[in-house]
Amino acid sequence: MNILSNQYLDLQKQDKPSGGYEWWYFDAISTCKTWSVVLIFYEGNPFSPHYHGALQNNRSEETPGPKPQEYPAITLSIYKKGQPIYYSFQEIEPHSFTIDTSMQTHQVRLTFGPHSVFLTRDRDQYRAEIQLDDTLPNGDTLQGHLHYSSALKEPVRSLIDESQDELGAHSWILCMESAQVQAKLQLGGKNAQELTFEGQGYHDHNVGMEPMHKSFMDWHWGRAHFENGSFLLYYVMTQLDGSITGGAWISNATDGLVHFTQDVLITPFLNRSFFGLKNLKSLLITADDGSKLEVRRQTLSDNGPFYQRFHSKVNWEEATTTGISEYIVPSRIVNKSTWPLINLRLRKEGKTPSWVQKSRFFYDLTWKSTFW
Repeated sequence: MNILSNQYLDLQKQDKPSGGYEWWYFDAISTCKTWSVVLIFYEGNPFSPHYHGALQNNRSEETPGPKPQEYPAITLSIYKKGQPIYYSFQEIEPHSFTIDTSMQTHQVRLTFGPHSVFLTRDRDQYRAEIQLDDTLPNGDTLQGHLHYSSALKEPVRSLIDESQDELGAHSWILCMESAQVQAKLQLGGKNAQELTFEGQGYHDHNVGMEPMHKSFMDWHWGRAHFENGSFLLYYVMTQLDGSITGGAWISNATDGLVHFTQDVLITPFLNRSFFGLKNLKSLLITADDGSKLEVRRQTLSDNGPFYQRFHSKVNWEEATTTGISEYIVPSRIVNKSTWPLINLRLRKEGKTPSWVQKSRFFYDLTWKSTFW
């Protein structure tokens, strides 16, 4: 995996092959730590049974396989104190998906049906404007907008020596490690309320040139922002040969520098999740100055057959904050036994939703981690 910090690569990767994918990820946690959001916009939904089914059915080398642009999708998650109160996972019709790029003005506009992301740069700021307009089959709704603003960085800066400034089989592009976020959201339906908050956010961009399970076995990553302006970003990945790589970037507000360390120790729970995934208990990260950062799972926020998301408590000396972490096992995605479970959540634009998705009670059970 290539790991890059380069806002100028926050563009659509052209000519991705069949099986490739791309996504733009945004999250935010309010200053009061009550509210958090995770928004992901996909070209070539790597978690789609429909996409993988088409790939598996295309066994002829002479026949072009399914293209990423045929499977755009979005996921929208809203949390209150780490617990989900709104969840949407939808595949968008290809004709409702567009990406417009202006190299002269450094602007990118992504449109996924009624949702849009507008990325802009000026002399010293990189910004994202996100507009949301979502309606679930059960009648719940989400409308609103979020504004992200981050300092404009040097155009090319690899984060680890092994990384290249070119995109490989999977590239993790860090675009806004630390952003100021303003959000105004309106929830309708069961959890009807208006959410207006400011907080810290994060944005990255992932590009895959092959199905994800061909790139690595599993991937755990997370981030956290501290009140004094420091931030933590970390990852641990199991490669296909069983070797484990990992590291953490620690930005200390005192000196303004980003320090890298590979001293990351994972402590798993002895048990596994309902779906058989390894449950993470904590991580211990040692900074280059000898100080220790502990990331401890606090709330399991999303629990599925191939991934988990949780809110973490992060301790660094006398400072404590809340972070967001994720864990994914790509081989589970191509296992057909998981597809019925994924399809309980995933709906397709223009198609009749299932009776489960129409029922507020049963649909809630598919994404509330406490049920599993």
